[in-house]
Amino acid sequence: MTWFPFEERREHRFRDEAVLSCYLGKVFHFCEARNVWGPKDGLFSGFLGGRGANRQNTYPGFEALSADLATAKEKVGEGRKKGSQWTISEVPVLLISGARRSVLVGEINTKEPLAEFPRLTRKRLSLEVFGQHFEPRRTNSVFRITWTAARLRPASLPFLLHHSRSYGGRYCFSWSAELSEQDIGGVLRFVNRITDRLHREEVKRI
Repeated sequence: MTWFPFEERREHRFRDEAVLSCYLGKVFHFCEARNVWGPKDGLFSGFLGGRGANRQNTYPGFEALSADLATAKEKVGEGRKKGSQWTISEVPVLLISGARRSVLVGEINTKEPLAEFPRLTRKRLSLEVFGQHFEPRRTNSVFRITWTAARLRPASLPFLLHHSRSYGGRYCFSWSAELSEQDIGGVLRFVNRITDRLHREEVKRI
């Protein structure tokens, strides 16, 4: 999948498109699950930060996001070091698609992703409009990604948290999973409203 931050869209010749579909999706966000979020050197240098006083997840860039669990685990395996522990969060996202491109919007460090954003009142529904509507209000929160080959599918339920366990040496991580505490209601409200609006516009054309 080729995707990149919405903020860089113009450098990739992003062309606005009318919205044709919208649904609940899922991406996999991984981070180191201890106070030392990332090494100072190596694969994750720069986007997993340095030392922190708490275990709040950082949004370092799209490198920490994957479209599927297997890829996320592979990336974690490449960045492991002695004593490291990792968490992979299944994050609910809003998937908005046009004829050729799509915009993905999600939020971390909250139990209610996108719940604080007001409903969209613009008459014209386009990818650019949605990208602007979900402008991040603080750091390490909202991420907006565009891609040219839409391979993401509607989310499967439930949403989970995956925790790594190391047995040392060169042994592969083992993983355990538990239910996520995230509320998908905020994302679903946008999905319902947008889908309903698209339906009403199609009815008018008949």
